[in-house]
Order: sequence, then structure tokens, then C-alpha cells
Amino acid sequence: MESYIFDDSITLARGMKDGDQAPDDYVAALQSDLAELGFSLGRCDGDFGGRTERAVTQFQTEAKQPERRLGGVALVADPVFAGEVTGKVDKATREEIHRWQEHGWTRAVRVDDAPPPWQPPAGVEPAQVHGFAFAPLATDAVVYWPVRTDNPTGRLVSFRASDGHDVGNAARRFCATRSEGQRHHAGVDLYGDPGDVLVACEAGVIVNHYYFYRTTHALFLQCNSGLVINYGEVAADSWKAFGVETGTAVVAGQPIARVGKMNQSSMCHFETYSSGKTNQRYLVSGPKPDRLLDPSRFLLDLAARGR
Repeated sequence: MESYIFDDSITLARGMKDGDQAPDDYVAALQSDLAELGFSLGRCDGDFGGRTERAVTQFQTEAKQPERRLGGVALVADPVFAGEVTGKVDKATREEIHRWQEHGWTRAVRVDDAPPPWQPPAGVEPAQVHGFAFAPLATDAVVYWPVRTDNPTGRLVSFRASDGHDVGNAARRFCATRSEGQRHHAGVDLYGDPGDVLVACEAGVIVNHYYFYRTTHALFLQCNSGLVINYGEVAADSWKAFGVETGTAVVAGQPIARVGKMNQSSMCHFETYSSGKTNQRYLVSGPKPDRLLDPSRFLLDLAARGR
């Protein structure tokens, strides 16, 4: 069966569907290829709609820049894409997609809007709170701080230090008291403003999303490393604008959602788990959640070295 990559008789464009205006599997194959290159657009459904057009436009725009990634390592490519940014898949675009595939290139995400690196005072280490294990540190060479923000508190990580004092905001740390003493905080609240973009810290797959708290939602990322991250208190359906849905594979640094708007303050409520697709509440009167991990050290690592 002929591939769209090598078929110069057709230009794929918005409004085309497999088996209708396009041959069988042409659009679905294009969607799958774009997703593997780091230009996620949701489901590969064979329907060239607005999301697919945006992904093609993003690919063409990025291809005109020299930045690429090869196995997670940044590199400069030459020559760059000489075609036009049209949102349509013409011969030049097909050839460029094929070129990226042959070289193993993926999208190089720009991170100019990331807050500056932050570290706690020298010698201050997080304590092991309530006996919870720390989430394992990211092993990838290139990792990302999850919140793209110009909030003045940027990458501040609140945690209980090993000497018993609190660093940052005590109310935002792991296992802080909640609901008038009825439960413990199951994550770390990261500073951000409504609408700030959230990105994948590591590569992985989106495995769930659902209503979470006060009009906001939870978005679960199953990292390739095995760690599960709950991006809590994100804006409802904000992931859809980035072409992300349950089952979408994402690369590190890829935008996946936006910070939701709360009644008073907004944030990214960041939880980590050893497995699963749903969050666990830590009630004072109940058992200790068996999958919950303390994200403090993981976040401190990202605050210091993440892009």
C-alpha cells in the first residue's frame, strides 16, 4: 500500500478524511507521524481537522528553525525546511517529515518563558514526612520544570526540612494540614497564575483526566520512567488546545494543559505516585495511601536543573 509520504499526486489539507477525499490511512498515518515527532494532536482518527492543521503548521514553523532533538539531546540541523508554512501537507512538507524520521529528530521545545533555576539554602534537605518514600529523580538528561510562568515565586518548592523547619510556604508543602485537620495535603503546590502553560516534566503517556477540585481538573501523566504524575488543579479541557487526550504520547517539555483559576489563589497541585490513574486522599482517620510518593526531592531536582 502506498504511503502518503511518497505520493506526490495529493496535498493533504483541512477537511480531508481517509477513504473520502484522501486514500485510506493517509491522514491517520500523517497524524501518527506528527505525534511521534513531538507535534501531538490527540487521536489519530483519519480526519484532517483543526488540530491536525495546527500540528502541521507547528511542524512547518519548527522545521524552519535549526533546533532539533536527537535522543533527548539538543542539536542544530542544516539545512532547514525551505517550504512554506501553510498547514497543508505538500511535497516539500512530506519530504521534510521523511527527513526527520530518517535522522531520528524530534521537536525542540522553546523554554524562554521558564522561571529561573532555584535551589534551597545550602545544606538544607527535605525530611521524610510520615514515612512516605520520595519520588525517584528523573533520569533523563533533559527535564523540565512543569510551570511556564513569570510569577515572582517561580520555582519555589515548599517542603519540611530535615531539621524540622519549613522552607517556603508551610501550607503548600507535602502532608500539610487540610480541611481543618481532617486530611493531609497529598502534593506540593507550585506557584503559577491562571492560564500559565504546564509542560511534561518527562516523556510519557497521558493516562487520565477528570474533575478534581473547585472547577479544576486532574491530568495524569504516566512517565516512561515509571513515575506517575498528577497535574492537579488544571483548567478544564485546557489540554485539548494542545492536542492532548487520554492515550496521547508526549515528549518532555511538551505543553499539556494550563493552570486553572481558583477562587483565591491559583497553582499547579503536583502529586506523584508509584502507579495508577487516579489520586489518593490522605485522611487523618484513614490508612496511609499505598501508591502516594513525596514529590519534594523530585521537584527540587527539577527546580535546579530543569529547563
